[in-house]
Amino acid sequence: MIRIILIDDSTVYTAAFRHFLANKKDLSLIGNAGFDEDINELVSRLRPDIIFLAIPYHQKKALLIAEQLLNCFPGIKIICSGINLVNAAITRLLNAGCSSYINKITEPVQMEEIIHTVFNDPISVEYQMTINKAIYLKGTRIHPDPL
Repeated sequence: MIRIILIDDSTVYTAAFRHFLANKKDLSLIGNAGFDEDINELVSRLRPDIIFLAIPYHQKKALLIAEQLLNCFPGIKIICSGINLVNAAITRLLNAGCSSYINKITEPVQMEEIIHTVFNDPISVEYQMTINKAIYLKGTRIHPDPL
């Protein structure tokens, strides 16, 4: 069972993420928090395998949260998710130690594959990008080549 915490202020995305995980036997949403909550306490108490960090329009706050989590919990795996972030912001998140970035509109099958890849595989420092869907994963291409 892969234990996941979602960090996002959007109640709509949180509900959609819960729905996505509802029928997955090997994925479990064990907690969620907004950006103004005590995220470190939640992570310390629940000990997730993966943190799903939604990136709001205020990207600096998310980067600070990611860096803080990675410093406090070495080895934690963070998948970042946002809408149309620029390459520089994604590069900063990956260089800070996040395992992956995906677009919030990623298809559920691809999202599930990314979660399993991040959970199971050691990730290298390099990443690749796919056009349109903007799925980044250090060292691994997840989405098939676009048409």
